[in-house]
Amino acid sequence: MANRGLILLAMVASLASCGGADAPIDDNALPALGANGRVSVTGISSGGYMAGQYQVAFSDQVFGSAIVSAGPWGCSGGSINTAIGACVNGEGIDVDALIGEAEALASAGSIAPTAALADDRVFLFHAAGDVVVNETVVSAAAAWFGDFTSPQNVVQINDVAGVHGWLTEAYGVGCESFEPPYINSCGYDLAGEILEHWYGDLNPANESGGSVQAFDQQAFGDASLMDLGYVFVPDECRVPGCDIVVLFHGCQQSAEVIGTELVENSGFNRWAASNSTVVLYPQVQASNIAPMNPLGCWDWWGYTDDDFLSRSAPQLAAINAMVTELSSME
Repeated sequence: MANRGLILLAMVASLASCGGADAPIDDNALPALGANGRVSVTGISSGGYMAGQYQVAFSDQVFGSAIVSAGPWGCSGGSINTAIGACVNGEGIDVDALIGEAEALASAGSIAPTAALADDRVFLFHAAGDVVVNETVVSAAAAWFGDFTSPQNVVQINDVAGVHGWLTEAYGVGCESFEPPYINSCGYDLAGEILEHWYGDLNPANESGGSVQAFDQQAFGDASLMDLGYVFVPDECRVPGCDIVVLFHGCQQSAEVIGTELVENSGFNRWAASNSTVVLYPQVQASNIAPMNPLGCWDWWGYTDDDFLSRSAPQLAAINAMVTELSSME
């Protein structure tokens, strides 16, 4: 969620530690809920890029995506210079080349067949006052999806007041404030708008119909994740059949930095509680040594693995294992 200067510093130099120590593991395991309904993914900034990567890698399993303040799949090309350049300012993004790369990886079996994207519901969002990521970056994502997904499945929103942050109806800092926790009270229910695009009419939100649980992320492999992740489980999802939404936080927005503010106040939980949806909140670990990731960003330029776009990439594989666990029965 940092501005361009902070992003650059984060990737080329070692910074002071950002955030407090991780919470101790309390032996919680991610529950096997039999949540074998639809799987959708969303995220903001680096999390938006990660949501797109997950969607494309596992498009044979994903129903929809919502990409907030981020660009097309594969934008960085594995280059940090491209990541903090074109993928932020929108200059020189070659959408056709990225389409070709996806087709090549799909043909090689590294990601799901691109044909599986045809029915995906895609929501693309850029706040009108966002000066961190240029609007053309999100438009490039729309052009990329346009080659694989039916036009009626894609919506692009760019006229809502706000800055580079996660927008809510009434929680967070001021609508025009670019500061932690990067959750902005803008009178706009971003989570609700996303869910409505994916699923159509929703049941009324329920403020108290479920609970947040911490779980051990280290059980899912070495993927530069924090010890603990979080999951919101509606009371009605103690029986099989619920949908799953994965929310990828932005840089400087993990629980290491802002606690559980995004987990508790993204706006998803209140809708999920009454619409049979489990919400998964995985968390990245910041690091000042290899892999260099001092701002706790998701890996969308290859800091964990050269094959960071493939289904076997550490972070993609870990999140997929979490989704599989939630979908399974004990």
